[in-house]
Amino acid sequence: MPLPPIPPEFKPAKPFLQRAEELDRDPSQEASVTAYCCRQRAMELGIALRDKASDAEAATTFLLSLMDTLESKKEKLGDLTREEQEQVLCQFAEDVFAKADAEDRAGKASKSTAKTFYAASIFFDALSQFGERGEEVEEKCRYAKYKAADIIKCLKAGVRPEPGPPGGSEPASPATPDIPDATALPPPVAPPAYDELPPAGKPSAPSPPAFQPPPAFAPPPRRQWTPQAPPPINSSGRQPSKQQFADAVECCRFAIAACDARDAGLALERLKRAFEALS
Repeated sequence: MPLPPIPPEFKPAKPFLQRAEELDRDPSQEASVTAYCCRQRAMELGIALRDKASDAEAATTFLLSLMDTLESKKEKLGDLTREEQEQVLCQFAEDVFAKADAEDRAGKASKSTAKTFYAASIFFDALSQFGERGEEVEEKCRYAKYKAADIIKCLKAGVRPEPGPPGGSEPASPATPDIPDATALPPPVAPPAYDELPPAGKPSAPSPPAFQPPPAFAPPPRRQWTPQAPPPINSSGRQPSKQQFADAVECCRFAIAACDARDAGLALERLKRAFEALS
């Protein structure tokens, strides 16, 4: 079932949803896991931005629909742990980056190359849901965004994109110009060339020497919170109304999504609302 229109305040989540929809056309397990991780990252951003939405009802409807999609997709992934999901996503991002980098360094950069670089940057960004990404991954992400923007700029100007990094040498920390959002890059047409990518775990095009596999990820910081005693249980025997049950269900679903996003404070707040709705 397609998602409802994305609220304008959720714009930062849009690239992740676009990449997930593209990957849905690829039947491989690696693509399915990566698409799920992209949607999960979009959910994290949506939860964080929900309170800023001008239309709270539309924002809630969108997030609930995205929750349904995540639940249905997760059932098809099997019993993968978060650590295994992280490994698959990281390898997939590396493979996509290697494909674009090989085309670029061979002097064959095109709009498709720019789109592949941009997709790689989104997959690297999605790794943030698992904690600190490490400097190597951060650098690759910045470089992929730079190359996507630079290739598009050169093609629009009618000049040949310069292969590799600026000046032909590896910068310690590539400068990142104004990066266009997904709408500034060529819109997705037909299934993208993801089926040409080597599956995760198999040999892929060699990466440039300066780039090494990312180091182990540091555990994500945990939000500090102080547990509070729940309100006293209403023992009057009152039967909640149908609407109160619906409100409680919605709050519980948000609490589950907040738990997936490792947001303990929001999870507790939504569970408290569910409790109050039934009291």
